[in-house]
Order: sequence, then C-alpha cells, then structure tokens
Amino acid sequence: MSKPSLPKPGLSKSGLSKPSLPKISNYQFLSAAQLGIWSGQRLNLKSSVYNAAECIEIIGPLDVDTFVEAVREVAKQADTLHCRFVQTDNVPRLFVDEKRDVVVEVIDISEQSMPRDYVQQLSQQDLATVVDLEEGPLYREVLLVAGPRHFFWYQRAHHIALDGYAFSMLARNVSEHYQLLSGKGKSLNAERAVYFSPIERALNEDKDYRASDKFVRDKTFWQSYLSDMPTPVSLAKSNNAAMTNVIKRHTGELSVSFLDKLKKLASQKNLAWPDILIASFAAYLARAQRCEEVVLGLPVMNRLGSATIKIPAMVMNIIPLRVAVDGEQSIIDIANNVAGQIRLGRKHHRYRYEDMRRDSNLIGGGKKLFGPVINVMPFDYQLNFGDCESRAHNISAGPVEDLSIGIYARADGNALRVDFDANPELYGDLSLQQHYSSWISCLQQWLQEPAAFCKNILIDAELGNLEAHLISGAELAAPTRSIVADIFKWVETEPDTIALIDGDNNLTYQSLWQNAQQIAVRLTRNGVTEGDNVAIYMPRGKFGIVAILGCLLAGACFVPVDPNGPKQRAMHILNDISVKAVLSSGEHLSCESIADYPVLSVEDELLTPVECSPLNINLDSNAYIMYTSGTTGQPKGVQTSHGALAHFARSAASYYQVSKNDRMLQFAPLTFDALIEEVFVTLVSGAALVLRNDRMLQSFEEMLSGCQYHQVTLMDLPTAYWHEMALSLCQNEPAENQLPTSLRGIIIGGEAALPERVSSWCERFPDVDLWNTYGPTETTVVATAAKLSGGNLNQQVEKAMKSVSIGLPLPGYHALILDEKGYPVPKGVEGELFISGPALSSGYINRAEETAKRFVEIKHWDSPVKAYRTGDKVCLVQCKNDSQLTTSEQLFYLGRVDDEFKISGHRVSPVEIENVILTFSGIEQAAVIGHVLQGGVRRLVAHLVVAQGAELTSQENGFAALKQHLGQFLASAVIPSEYLLVDKLPKNSSGKIDRKQLHADYLAQAERFDFTALSSEEKAVIQCWQEILGRQSIQLQDDFFILGGQSLQTIQVASRLSSALSLDISVADIFEYPTASELAGFISAKLTNAELTSEEDLVEMVW
Repeated sequence: MSKPSLPKPGLSKSGLSKPSLPKISNYQFLSAAQLGIWSGQRLNLKSSVYNAAECIEIIGPLDVDTFVEAVREVAKQADTLHCRFVQTDNVPRLFVDEKRDVVVEVIDISEQSMPRDYVQQLSQQDLATVVDLEEGPLYREVLLVAGPRHFFWYQRAHHIALDGYAFSMLARNVSEHYQLLSGKGKSLNAERAVYFSPIERALNEDKDYRASDKFVRDKTFWQSYLSDMPTPVSLAKSNNAAMTNVIKRHTGELSVSFLDKLKKLASQKNLAWPDILIASFAAYLARAQRCEEVVLGLPVMNRLGSATIKIPAMVMNIIPLRVAVDGEQSIIDIANNVAGQIRLGRKHHRYRYEDMRRDSNLIGGGKKLFGPVINVMPFDYQLNFGDCESRAHNISAGPVEDLSIGIYARADGNALRVDFDANPELYGDLSLQQHYSSWISCLQQWLQEPAAFCKNILIDAELGNLEAHLISGAELAAPTRSIVADIFKWVETEPDTIALIDGDNNLTYQSLWQNAQQIAVRLTRNGVTEGDNVAIYMPRGKFGIVAILGCLLAGACFVPVDPNGPKQRAMHILNDISVKAVLSSGEHLSCESIADYPVLSVEDELLTPVECSPLNINLDSNAYIMYTSGTTGQPKGVQTSHGALAHFARSAASYYQVSKNDRMLQFAPLTFDALIEEVFVTLVSGAALVLRNDRMLQSFEEMLSGCQYHQVTLMDLPTAYWHEMALSLCQNEPAENQLPTSLRGIIIGGEAALPERVSSWCERFPDVDLWNTYGPTETTVVATAAKLSGGNLNQQVEKAMKSVSIGLPLPGYHALILDEKGYPVPKGVEGELFISGPALSSGYINRAEETAKRFVEIKHWDSPVKAYRTGDKVCLVQCKNDSQLTTSEQLFYLGRVDDEFKISGHRVSPVEIENVILTFSGIEQAAVIGHVLQGGVRRLVAHLVVAQGAELTSQENGFAALKQHLGQFLASAVIPSEYLLVDKLPKNSSGKIDRKQLHADYLAQAERFDFTALSSEEKAVIQCWQEILGRQSIQLQDDFFILGGQSLQTIQVASRLSSALSLDISVADIFEYPTASELAGFISAKLTNAELTSEEDLVEMVW
C-alpha cells in the first residue's frame, strides 16, 4: 500500500478564505480553558499536539449530498469552529469569523482493500497538520467513501475549539439535521433549526466566575486539598517526555457479561460502576509502584447547570483525584474512597487545573499535578442516519502527557470499549498491552472476590517498568580486568607493603606474588591449562592463600576441599569437577581421598626464580567453585566467574571503604565463601590480611588480644560467633579496651542476626561500625548489607519485624521481591528475594536442571532480567533513622520459602541429611527439622521411624553407629545433634511430612530437670548445656560432643561459663573435660585454686 495522503482543501492555503479583522469592539477575552491551550500552543507554533480527531463509521445507504449539507449547516452554527485568536496590546483575544465558510471534503477510497486501516493511516497523517490560530481553519470535515454502503466521517479540530463532549454534540446534531433534511426528523423546518448558543455566553459566564466569591472559595479548597499531596506516580519509565497527540494505543473491550457483573456489584454496594473502575486502576497503580497513595487525573465536563451545555467549545477540566490505597483494604473500600473524593471536589470542578499547577508551583521541570488520566465517558453517540448503522472511533482525544485511559459506554448497552493511550516516549507496545491485561486481570479477580484484600490480588502481567521494582545499590562500572590484575597493581606500586600477616611472619605484596608465581609455574609444568579445575586440599592458613592465588595466576579454577571433612564428600567433589591437579600440604599429602589424582605440595619451592605477569584472563571463565548443600544427598558446586569475583571484590571494598591502611582478620576456613570476602576485598585494596591462629579461638579475650596485637581494623565474623562475643562483652561491666583500639568495623553474616544482641552491641559500642550482611554463595558472598551502628538502627521497626535489617544491595547489585507467581509485591508485603547483577554465579557444575530452577529469567519487562532465586522471604520496609530523623527503605529477612536451614554458617538442606540417613540399615523414614530455640540456639533434630527388629535404641550410644555413618558424608556441623524415635511421621493434607507439626511438638516436649541432687558446679554446667544444645535431658555422664556439640557450641560453653562463674575457661578445657561431670569437677577445682589445668594443645575449630 502506498503511503496515504489526504488531499489538501482547495480554496486557499488554509482551505478557507482569510478572514477580515473585525473592529476592536468585537474582540473578546479568552476563557480560562482557551487561554491555557493558547499559551501552550504559543510555546511552539509549529506543534500539532493540540489536535484532536474522531471518525464515525457509517454502514448503509447514506445520502452523501444530504449528509454534506447537514455537516455544513451544523458546523456553520458552531461559533468556536470559526473563532480566530489574535494578540492586541499583547493580550490574547478572539473574534468569530462571520463568513463561516464550511468546507466538507468528499474523498473516494473505494479502491482500498482494507479501508479501516487506510482511514487510520490517513487520520494519523492529518493529525500532524499545524493549525494557525490566527488564520484558521481550526477544524476539518471529511467524508471518505469506501463503497456504496460504507463511509467514514472524519472530524479533526484544535482543542481550543472543541473538547470531547463538544465532538459528541456536533455528531448528534449532524445526525438530527440529516433526519430533518431527509424528512424523517421532527416536524421542524430544517432551515429554522438552531442547535447551539453563541460562544459569547460561555465567555461571559467564565469571566463572571473568575471574578466571583465562588472562584476564591474553589481556589482555597484546592490549595488545601493539594497541600500535602504526594508526588504523582505513573507506570512509565520516566517523567521526562513532552506532550504528544501521536500516541501508542491499546484497545480492549469489556464484555456485556463483565459489565453486568460490574453494575450488579456497584448496585449492591450503593456505588456507581465507574467508581469501581477508577478504584481498581488506582489500586493497580499503587501496587505497581509500591506506594500508599496515587493521584489520578479525572476529566470533568463542567457543563451541568451551565450555558455551555448547548455550546460546543473547550470547557472540560481535569481535576486531581487523590486515592489512598491500603493493602488491607478491599476494592469496595477503595471505591468508597474514590466516590467520597469525587463528592468532595464536585462543587469545585470549575477551578482550572492550570491554576492549580500555578498555585502549587508545579510549572516546568517535569512537575506534575497528577499521574495517569482516567476518563469514563457515558456520552456514546446514538446517531441516526436513516437506515444506516454507525459507530464512533476515537482517533485522538488530544495531547497525552503520560497515560490516558478512555472508557466508552455504548448507548446500545453493549461492551465497554477501553483505550489505553500512551506517550510513545514513555511506553512500548508490549508494556502498554501488559499493563492493560494486568489491570483487567486484577479487576476480574475483584469482581469474583470483592472482599479480597488488595495485597492478595495476584498480578498476571508485568507491574510497571523494571526500574520501578528493582531495589538497586549504587552504580558500579562492570569490571574490565580480573582480580589478579587488580592485585598485581599493588605488587607494582607498593611491593614492600605487607599483604599477609601470619603470627610474627609477614609476606609483602611482592613476596606473596612470588610465592603464588611458584605455584602457578608448577601447575603449568604439570599440565594445568587455563580453565582447568584444581583442588585446594588443605586447612586454613598461609599456604592456602598462596595456593588460591597461584591457581588464579595459572588461569585455573580453584576448588576448596576440606581435608578434615567427610571422605565421601571430598571424593564426590573431586570426581564432580574432573580435577586436573590437587594442591595440598603436610600430613594431608598422603590422604586416601586424593590418592588417585596428581598431588603437588605447596610447600615445595622451585630452585630458580620465575617471572610471571597476570594472564589476560577471560572474565567469563570460572575463578572458583564452592560446594554447598544439595537436595539429592550430594553437595553441589557453585561456579563463580572471574568477572563476578572482580565485581564483588570492588563492590564490597567500596561499600566498606577499605583502604591500604586497613588490616582485615582472616577468620573463615577455605571452604566457606566468607574467605572470598576476607581475602580478595583486602588484597584488591592494598590492605593487609591477618590470619587468626588457633589460640585466638580459645576465648574471646584471646581473640581480641590477638587483634589488638596485630592492629586489626576490620573483623569479618560468622554471625553465630559474633552473637556469643556480643553476649559475652555486653553482659560484663564496661571496661576499657574491650575491643581493639584499632578496630573500626565488624562485618557479620551467615545467618539471621538477633535483634537483642544487635541492640545491646550498638548501645555499648556506638563508635565501631557493624555491618549485617546477606548473600547466598550463588551471588558471590554478599549481595546486601545494612550498617546497623552509628544511629542507623531502627529498634521499633526491628522489634515489630522480629528481625534485623539486611539493608540494601551492594554497589552494582539489584534485588527484586516477587510473589509466588513471580510478580513484584508492594512495599511492606512479604515476597521471595531475587538477586541480579554481574556478580551472579554462572550456575551449578554438572547440574543443568538445578541451575535452570534457581537461575531464572524474569520476562515481565521488555528486557528479561537474569536473577538468582534465593528461596528467602523478605519485605521492603520504610525505616526511620533514630539519630538523624531521616527515612530509608530497608530489606528485612523473614525466613525461608522451603525447609533450608542455616547452622554454624552452613547452609543445610534437610532433605540432603535425610537421604544420607536413609542409607543406614534399619531406618525406614526420616525427617530432619531445624529449630531456632530460645536465645537464638540452632539445633538439628532427626525424627526416625525404624524397621521392626532393627538394632537401634533411643539411648545416645545406640546412635553412635548412625552418627559415624553420617560423618562419612556430611560436615560435622550439619550432623543432627539429637535423634528421636517415633512410630510414624505426621503427614499434612497433601500427604507430605508435616514438618510444622514436628517442629511444634519438639518445642512443646521440653522436660523438667531435677537439679536438687547436683552440686552448684554440676548445675551450672548442665544448665549451660541445656541452653546451648537446646535439649533438656542431660545426665552427668553425657559427653558434650556425643550430644552434638560443635565448634560454635564449644565456644559458647567456654564463654558463658567463664562469664557466669567469673573464671577463665577456655575451649581447650571443654575438649579436655568433655562430660558434664568432668567439666564440673574441673570448675570446682579451679574455684578452690587446685592445680588442675587442661592440656596446652590447641584445637583447630571448624566453621
């Protein structure tokens, strides 16, 4: 089809003869409505933005000559179509061109095979016509003939002449006059028919209003109404777009049955059905933008009780409609609010929105008086052209700033037509269609369940633009080089700066680099190439750090494996990654687990020095693989690329403001991803890494003394360990130098922090920064963080939430909170947390199906978002800063959507443990439940159903073989500490194990213990063990470690007994005296100053 083009009218450049200017006495002042549009047009005389148009489709035996005559006569009577607007003495005025020439063009389009599409194209082209308000014409009338029984009547007019209601007035009167001319109308002479009142009446009425007391009262009303109005929100990506009449449109229809349900519901609730439509869109917009109040634009006719009811002119106004939306409200509640707001402003509709904007200082700068405009138009045209049928098609209702929703009620009672007209600079075709579908979906749900809370209505299409729902950290440029290159920068510029402190032995950046070079060269000479997997099979220490850097220098991917962990787990990991080489040290070199692989000792040195510059590493290749709990009974490897690692390290270093003057405590084992934070955030910043020694774990006094000795400025601690340190320090009387004088901040993470511990800590140590961090391994260590100290703690919110803020995303990270259907939830509503950004893992090695489940594409927006589905429940809450009286949004962790559990920094899938338990002979069913007991104590309990005749008793010794079996596959921290035999496991209505019931039953079964026969020391030990291990039935002969005591619990016992008894009890003491009786005896002897001490051997703690 060739590009359509409407022929130009033939009388003159404008299509009409140029009017002669009248005498000055005939000029009239513009109405306020006209003046607003005239002023807007003057800003750009070449703009066509104020053109409006409609098309009436006519099917039947239309008499063309009679129709043209009817249009000509009715148009001739409409004063505003013949107005001319000029400036005299710098004042805009108008006059009516009394020649009233009317041209009606008739154009044959019968050769077009698709006439509706053709007319639409012609209309859009004609809308671009620039109208000269001084010369005119202000309008255009065209009849397009598609066939002998098919016609399109096209009308275009400048908005200064006609509003939407005026278009309908013209159309109805043309229909009536056609009937008169055809002899089928009222018994009235067509030549004497008068349809409209003169424009002068409307102008005088407007002038009188603006000089009246009512104008003053209306102004006062709107100033009060708008005084505390929130900033209007919209569904658009931004607010920076000029008005346009070239629109994107999505049109839909609401069926007759839909309309009937709507009207029935409105009748039952004593509402008007448009109130429910407006309320539903307000609720949708509020949910989309996570706000509690929206401001809509509501067009009003302004004609009832006015002379303008018989004058086709620009009279309509748009008033702001404030709608408060509470998630706990139903659609009926909100509709009543809408109806009340409309009633409130009804007496004040004549006060122009241009005046409101001026009064509220909302002129320019993208400032808005309202967001989307919603217009319910009950004046559908019931036109009669003899035996013809007709139907109106709105082409453009005028300028659109953001989004304009037109709802047209048919006079014949048929379906409602809904037009979503959008500014094309703000909305795409897809987003417009999705917004429409999503709103209608919400409306349908409300019609089915009118009492449903707004927060519970599910969204079936996208909710607004992506940026409206992304919770984003500060901007951070994507990395262009690897972490190795970042570290090499310090080797070049600060070679003699200390990089690593191991006791009294230091490694400078140059010596650390040279040691790593040695490893890299040896790996290369043993066949390791870029991208190969190399296992790091050694405990935490200096050689482990060097081995990691050596792997990266060789372009290899390092995979930490715990040499002290379960043999089966180690063998699974080595097999899973197809390991090319193993780096190990000391006694671990000859371990059976690595016997089948090439093993290199990190303690061996090359005889000749080597030179090695950092490789040009592909940022998409793997830097490391960290293994976490898996639901199949086998751990799964999380692959992290060089790009993700580099992004995280820079992001965290920026957030914590790490500099080369800092000293970071290296606390975590190699197999914990906290190690990644400690090592790489430190080294990319040119700071020093301080390795903790085993003695530092014997007591908090030793820990803090060691940090003081090495002038540690930053501590990165497991939350569980910090909990105990906080309890110990905050319970005691304040003392000088409880914390190292060098310490400026502590980073905690690994599990949820306890609000009471955080509160006590921040009160005691307000000058030491405390960062609470959150992040699954799949998002590269830390994804969000909250600075809790320095007045940032909002105790009221955290008490109500029963949790501590996990803050906001780190620089370059993004978060989304989605409901169970995968759509954004409003602020304050619980949902599942999704993390996106360049630091995401590339997925699980050899686990394509699992990767697809957890690393998802969210496709609601024009650009799909790759995100990690965390399985964690969170909500976004507006928080008040206690010290600065400011507010900010914060994320709060609320638990899991599944049964995953965190204990001692380990992420545990109960199913993984259950699958291992079920491989033990005699056990038929198993359910492992994670409990958080009083004081934050975490405990794993196994509920077992055993086969008849199985040799397994409820006594602790009876479970020794089972524990030994589990120890071959599971880390010690995730082996259940208690085992309960049951006849059967409870089931829920779905036939699955009722884990909630097991949890509740366990908490309710606490037994009372008789302390009367115990000494005070025995009582102290057993009470301490009960509290820490979360179990009541403890005997004097029980062994702490057989009962399930782990590294953290050992520290807890030593710390709490030391504090309660004012004794120096170390971790080594617990290992030396593991039964309650022995430990009580040791304590008794110390209290009497007996010569009883523990062995000096230190025990390496496992985290």
